[in-house]
Amino acid sequence: MNKAILKLEQWIEKNGYEGYDPYDGLNSYLSKLTFNNKSLRYILMQGNRLFPINIRPILGIKKGFNPKGMALFALAYLQLYKKSKDKKYLDKAEHCLTWLDANSNNKYSGKCWGYNFDWENRMFFLPKGEPCIVVTVYVGMAFLEFYEITKKRKYLEIAKSISQFILKDLYMYKSKEGYCLSYTPFDKTRVYNASILGGTILAHLYKYTKDNSLKKISRELVRYVVNNQNLQGYWTYGDTRSMVDNFHTGFVLDSIAEYIRYTGDKSFEKQLKKGLEYYKKNLFTSEGIPKYYNNSVYPIDIHASAQAIITFSKFDKEFANKIAAWTIKNMQKRDGSFIYRINKSYKVKTPFTRWGQAWMLYALSQMVD
Repeated sequence: MNKAILKLEQWIEKNGYEGYDPYDGLNSYLSKLTFNNKSLRYILMQGNRLFPINIRPILGIKKGFNPKGMALFALAYLQLYKKSKDKKYLDKAEHCLTWLDANSNNKYSGKCWGYNFDWENRMFFLPKGEPCIVVTVYVGMAFLEFYEITKKRKYLEIAKSISQFILKDLYMYKSKEGYCLSYTPFDKTRVYNASILGGTILAHLYKYTKDNSLKKISRELVRYVVNNQNLQGYWTYGDTRSMVDNFHTGFVLDSIAEYIRYTGDKSFEKQLKKGLEYYKKNLFTSEGIPKYYNNSVYPIDIHASAQAIITFSKFDKEFANKIAAWTIKNMQKRDGSFIYRINKSYKVKTPFTRWGQAWMLYALSQMVD
């Protein structure tokens, strides 16, 4: 495990934290030929993502810094610092956080972050640099973890600023089932894993501020997702999409567990247990291979492996080790990086920095004794 981490860490730092992303297709010079048409943008982005070899240099796509990747690097370094007490990891984490602070979007009520590429998806279009909840929450997690270790007030204040973006700039759907946050300031979608991540960061802030309003809203955000749990124990992606996939399920389970840890409210423990049982039974093979969907093994995706390791490191360390061992054996390259996907008949070996390397460094950092 330590050898795999060291090789990966060396690859990341050799590349200066920059890299390609599965969804960076609209950074291509070909994006001009889409004429801002949603369907054409989507085809270009997905075609670039799914192509079996890396054609980004040909398409004029350059490597870049990804805010979510930088947040995950910081979280990984902080975990490695807690295990080793080696100050170099604290310094590396602060380097990532300094970059994030300097590269936030400051046009909203609080600090926030987005992706370093235009992102076209089925629900909405997110321009490069415009914020979304998932990226912003992981950045907030990193600032709060750094504050917890160092007690440097600056980092807590940045995280508190993030709560203002969540509460004032995102759409909040309210019903008798609870609350649900939009993915971005530009849409009104109800995506369970994204919204509950917002609840988690508010709960984390409550731990330090003891602001009961944050706890109350956090509970309503968790309650909405819990109330939409299927009787079998799973969650679909959201109100309008019925897929059940691996890593988004892991996000939800982690968020419920973190809410309980930060607030002490154990109201949702039963639902958490049921969800974990479904997750392990239906989204993994007996060898510990993460299935992409509950009804399909392929594609075997590095992000699913990473999230599974993170989730089970909290609840079933033996199973987390099994997943990690399989992933290292089958998806880590000699240079230390991890490939993107194993499909039924071919592999996509491009080492994506945010999607694969950052997630795996964070995941493997959980497994260090």
